[in-house]
Amino acid sequence: MIELLVPNDDILNQNQFLADEVRYNLIHRICESEGSTCLKTSDKNMIFAQSPGHKAWLWISQQITDNHKLTYIEELLRYLKGTTLSGVCGDAKTVEKFAKAYAQRHAAQVHTHMVMESYFCPKYKKPSGVEGMIRQSIPEDVQLVAQFLAGFSEEAFGSSIDPVSPISVAGK
Repeated sequence: MIELLVPNDDILNQNQFLADEVRYNLIHRICESEGSTCLKTSDKNMIFAQSPGHKAWLWISQQITDNHKLTYIEELLRYLKGTTLSGVCGDAKTVEKFAKAYAQRHAAQVHTHMVMESYFCPKYKKPSGVEGMIRQSIPEDVQLVAQFLAGFSEEAFGSSIDPVSPISVAGK
């Protein structure tokens, strides 16, 4: 059964969601957004959250088998009947199942625009053979951090930026 999801809902603090929380942390913000559509199943195995004008986020517990996920998706689609979605984000396999079912009901085509994924480090492994130490940055580090941010932008996104431009971010 589909129910409303509210900010600080207990589903957001249960172990099943917490195991995926890093990848789905935006759901917290969406729940706080005025006019958002935020839903959950009564058994706390699924969350759907969408702020106005943006793609929706869909989380289904890892404990639910792929075949059974379709049951949750069908229930959600019945609840959302008549709702037009511009897209959905979440686990790639789950989103693909949702998109195909949604497209079939709405005579639409499925297009993958961007695969979004957050990475996290559940266990820290100290590097070996590296000089230095971990410490909180200080104002004197702003230039160096800005250079690192510019280098990251070039390596990760292939876009070269002036190391001066990320200074405002680096100083935070």
